[in-house]
Amino acid sequence: MASVPDNDATVARALIFDFDGVLADSLGLFEASVRAACRESGAPALADRAVFLRLFDTNIFAGLQAVGASAATLPVLIAALRRQLEARVGDYRLWPGIPAVLAQLAETSVVVVVTSGISGVVADVLRRYGVVCVRRILGAEEGTGKVAKIRSIAAQHPGLPLFYIGDTCGDMLEGREAGAQTVAAAWGWHAAARLRATQPDHLLFTPAELTELFDQRKRL
Repeated sequence: MASVPDNDATVARALIFDFDGVLADSLGLFEASVRAACRESGAPALADRAVFLRLFDTNIFAGLQAVGASAATLPVLIAALRRQLEARVGDYRLWPGIPAVLAQLAETSVVVVVTSGISGVVADVLRRYGVVCVRRILGAEEGTGKVAKIRSIAAQHPGLPLFYIGDTCGDMLEGREAGAQTVAAAWGWHAAARLRATQPDHLLFTPAELTELFDQRKRL
């Protein structure tokens, strides 16, 4: 879906974005989808939103196992989650200004999405908003952990500084483990105080701050 030349000689860095919470205002939608997927797959029910958000203190699928979902259940749960998110794809909304921010960043950066969601759903939403600058989308179909997916992006773009932009503690931990600089998006699902506890390299409060942080004149 990329419309930018895949030429690392023209870019300064690789920016890897989480989708839900960072690019999309989707907390209620995603929570409802996970709850329905748990019911369909026989995974334990989640008591409330606080329990749901704690799943993202690590990787969501590790979090689900921690509350009682078996490893054998995960493929069934992911398939159910895909059906639920596809049914709600028309309800997805990007945060205001995100399409313009991504287009501006893509002028000087490789822009990629790594998510625990479903890649096809992400592609549909980005297409609906006219976002054509994302080079790759790696979702749950490509693996439940984000570390390997982030490292695969790094291997494709050797020598480029690597950043992972996420909105949960789990994003920060996985991004750091993968070798990326971490950028915490405090407009997303986990509050700034919670994100600070993971010691991200950068903490931002609005999507507009992304363009300031990654100004081409700055060397991060």
